[in-house]
Amino acid sequence: MPEYPLKQRRIAFKNNIIPVVAATGLIFMSYCTFAAPAQVSAPDDAVIHVIKSFHQHPQETVLGLEEMLDDVLPDYTPATIQYLLSYFYMKLGDFSRSESLLEQGLENVVQVGEPLLYHRLLLQKSQLYEKTERQVLALHYVAVVSEWAQQHTVTQLYIGALITEGLIQQSLQNREAALTKLIIAHRIASENATQILPAHIAGLIASVFQQAEQYDNALPYLQEALAIYQHLTAIQEILPSEQYYGDILRGLSNAHYHTGNFGTALDTLARAETISASATPKEMIESRILESRIQAALGNYGEAYQTLEDARNKQVKRLNEISAEKLFKLQTLFDVDKKSQENAALKAMTKAQELRIKTERQRGFFMISALVLLFSLCVALVILQKKRARYQHKLEQIAMTDSLTSLLNRQHTFKLLEEQADIAGACGKKLAVALLDIDLFKQVNDNFGHAAGDEVLRTFGALVRDNFRKTDITGRIGGEEFLLIFPDADITEAKAATDKFRAALKTAGNALPYALGPLTVSGGIGYVTGPDTMAAELEAIDKALYQAKETGRDAIIVVDKSTDGFTV
Repeated sequence: MPEYPLKQRRIAFKNNIIPVVAATGLIFMSYCTFAAPAQVSAPDDAVIHVIKSFHQHPQETVLGLEEMLDDVLPDYTPATIQYLLSYFYMKLGDFSRSESLLEQGLENVVQVGEPLLYHRLLLQKSQLYEKTERQVLALHYVAVVSEWAQQHTVTQLYIGALITEGLIQQSLQNREAALTKLIIAHRIASENATQILPAHIAGLIASVFQQAEQYDNALPYLQEALAIYQHLTAIQEILPSEQYYGDILRGLSNAHYHTGNFGTALDTLARAETISASATPKEMIESRILESRIQAALGNYGEAYQTLEDARNKQVKRLNEISAEKLFKLQTLFDVDKKSQENAALKAMTKAQELRIKTERQRGFFMISALVLLFSLCVALVILQKKRARYQHKLEQIAMTDSLTSLLNRQHTFKLLEEQADIAGACGKKLAVALLDIDLFKQVNDNFGHAAGDEVLRTFGALVRDNFRKTDITGRIGGEEFLLIFPDADITEAKAATDKFRAALKTAGNALPYALGPLTVSGGIGYVTGPDTMAAELEAIDKALYQAKETGRDAIIVVDKSTDGFTV
């Protein structure tokens, strides 16, 4: 799309999409419902252009479709536009708006006259419910679609319903039920010519087998899934073929590793890494972790350690990128909402002008109408301001907060520490500060996986919020390292609070679902007396922490300035 100014781009988008809707009709539904690597579409497919427009200019695309809802245009179904908007909002993470539009589409579609569109809408409803953790309701709607599609021999919709039900069962950990649905879908897709290739379903079946650690069963399906690589060039701007190829190679490498074929696993992973430019950050981290395990299995412990360290560094970088992605999504939603409110205000002002011209001779009625309209505009502006303030607050919270523990992030924690050190120095007081580090955290990740490690960090953050004062400042400053600031408290009080927290953490560890056992923490506590001495004093507190680690862990060491040593 040419780089027009915003308004011109929206007009161009609107002029282009009207004939697309009229010409393609339910193809919109087919593409959005089955936007999978199995799509076989020509590069000039009109639907693909619309989806590309969203990926390139999400704000303009959504605004253009929103305006179309208010226009009276020939040869298109409002439910079609509402479906497409619902799909885009779901991609942006605004599930509430997506569901509202989906319900409007279901109200507008005529069930008797448009049964295919009606059941496609129901299928998306089940997919939206799965994303919002309403799997039981999702299963109900997908069952309705499956029964109708089977009775009316709508093969592609039936296959899509089977795939959706299989994925819902997989999210519920019902792997046997998931495999049953997916294998049936695979058989039907193999027997019929549809846009859904059997090789795509084979990849989904393989993922269920790998979750169940049945790697021998996964291998043949992964081999079949590789065949789809040649079919992706036509739609590579929507789902790059190289990315899918890399996913399958990584899955094969994992299966070979778990079946003891370490050399083959390493070779296969190396092939995946030759196209690493198409891999997502999460996939690159998982690849590095898998490579470290393979190297360890081959006895290359030095290379395994270096690879694992590289994965850890990439994971820290990924956490920062996730925060940035959340900021971008919120900003996009905020901009769309702001533009919608501005359009509504402009339309209201236009209607007010028309009303004034038509009612020139009826001034009394005009005054009443003008006052009502003015009140409506004030309400709209108040609502806009409240929404703007709410989005701004969300943006500020994300900028200050660690997404995993809900504690302050490193940057904001050290900013508050500098402020508190300034206050302490100006008042001639001492500021109690503690550094805590979760014991043996690396072993949790190695032995139980990163999901267990994330659960430990979330539990740690929740306990910190429950066990320290609201006036205490707590933040995550590293992978498993935390900084605590105790305004208006001495060392004795700070030490007592951290010991109480240490006991609570041990108990909480026993309740975690990974059989981790008691969780322990080591730490150092000392005073910060001002900004000029803060760096040296933090270094002493850090040394106290490592003293606790070296003397058996599960201890809080206090910095003793009178002896330049430490006390327990």
